[in-house]
Amino acid sequence: MLALAKVVRKLRPKDLGSAFQDIARSTKMFFEAEQEVLRSSAFSLYAALASSASGNRSFFAREVMETWVSLLLHLRDPDPEVSKVCRTTLYLRAPFLRPEELQECITTSAGLSAADLQYEVCLLLARDAPEMLERLCSIARRRRLENGQALHADAIAVLGDILEKSRGLSSSGSDNEAPVFRSPSPVESSTESLSED
Repeated sequence: MLALAKVVRKLRPKDLGSAFQDIARSTKMFFEAEQEVLRSSAFSLYAALASSASGNRSFFAREVMETWVSLLLHLRDPDPEVSKVCRTTLYLRAPFLRPEELQECITTSAGLSAADLQYEVCLLLARDAPEMLERLCSIARRRRLENGQALHADAIAVLGDILEKSRGLSSSGSDNEAPVFRSPSPVESSTESLSED
């Protein structure tokens, strides 16, 4: 994926053609991979795609709305390289996010820690996009992304922390109260995945 990211950066958007969409769809499946190198490579490739998305703006905007949760969570990935490349990717993808206040929050976040940025995003969502905050809560309850992909164990812990700190931000009622999460043990994770197959 890193080699493909280098190629994508050198190509003009029109040179990618329909491969752009196929690459984007395939890459996001590695955001929650167990291996750090796969997560890092996937975020790097997505950053390269964001840089060359001018001819695919509407497609990429839809992709960003599907994958923003993974980017938000992996800002605090336990691997520093993954966290760093994730932040770069989130910054490059910010112009595709809605509402516009969310774009501004992310693009002006250079001095914030990852945890502070996550909290600021949740504050903004509670105020300007409560449906997006509810998506976070729904994903937290299911421990799965909307595409059915299981969250990485560390992402579950980060999501629980974000929502715990964000408890009470939304005025839409108790449905948005964040459940308290702990990261499942490897035995629990494998048991859950076996029972759902």
